[in-house]
Amino acid sequence: MIRKVYGDESLSEAQIKEWFRRFKSGRISVKSDSRSGRPARLDNLKMCNM
Repeated sequence: MIRKVYGDESLSEAQIKEWFRRFKSGRISVKSDSRSGRPARLDNLKMCNM
């Protein structure tokens, strides 16, 4: 139903249910959580050759 109104760029029903679950359990923001570990490195040359 949502995709019919807002198009393919909108969230799927499964994504909406997941965000609903997260907010219901106490999440207060859609911003990404901080993550530990080394950041991923993007190799532009490899991406261009794909």
